[in-house]
Amino acid sequence: MTPSTNPRFTAYARRQEGDSFRAPIHLFGPEAVWRYAAFQGAISHEVRITDDDDFIVLQVVGGELCFPTTKEGVPQPWIDDFNRKLQDRIERIKSPAPIEVKS
Repeated sequence: MTPSTNPRFTAYARRQEGDSFRAPIHLFGPEAVWRYAAFQGAISHEVRITDDDDFIVLQVVGGELCFPTTKEGVPQPWIDDFNRKLQDRIERIKSPAPIEVKS
């Protein structure tokens, strides 16, 4: 099967708490999942990524990784690193570098 007919993961995001989830995005492979989670997690209230059986495989709420956790076997240093990178991205979005305008 080709990726276009059998997506590996489906991602959902909502900008603010209480909003509806936006239309799903199909992701192919773990690297795409982490990139999407890091990007959308910085600008959305909640990100959910599910597998083909519709089970949540990754969830970010309020700028922090909620699932998976160490209970699911993810090492705590990895979770801390992901959350640190996510917080750095959130800070960059809140305080973008000034743009130099040449005259």
